[in-house]
Amino acid sequence: MRNAVLFATTLIAAVATGVAAHAGEPSGKGPFKMLVAPEQVFNLKAKAWKPVPNKDSFVLTHDDEFYLTAAKREDGMLMLLVRQPSTDKQGQFFYAGYYLKCGVMADVPFFTQNADELKGELANPQADDAEARMSFGEGTGMHDLYTLVCPS
Repeated sequence: MRNAVLFATTLIAAVATGVAAHAGEPSGKGPFKMLVAPEQVFNLKAKAWKPVPNKDSFVLTHDDEFYLTAAKREDGMLMLLVRQPSTDKQGQFFYAGYYLKCGVMADVPFFTQNADELKGELANPQADDAEARMSFGEGTGMHDLYTLVCPS
């Protein structure tokens, strides 16, 4: 009996250690490396933001929209952020985030409105959440953004 209890305790400790070792690294694919500091993401004068152009091939008009690639993972997964004027709060901006990988027509959306929320997302990225993954096609606004960060 004593050996069974010792074995069970050792097994639980090993599992807990393994889970803790992979926290923040979904599927063991490694952490995201920030390309832009979280505080700079929410700095309206930051030069990292690029305007989303209005191309003839685009499905949507992207007036007053900006984008940046905020982080990248070793396997090529990108964290893309989009900033646009809020439709609810005059003079403020709305930020949407998308995890995407070039060559894969799908994204995992997330929302963040400040540096602390972005840091929280980076601490526990949802990039590999299969339930949140959304496919997109060529006739969508997401494809417009995809072509900007994944030129063919």
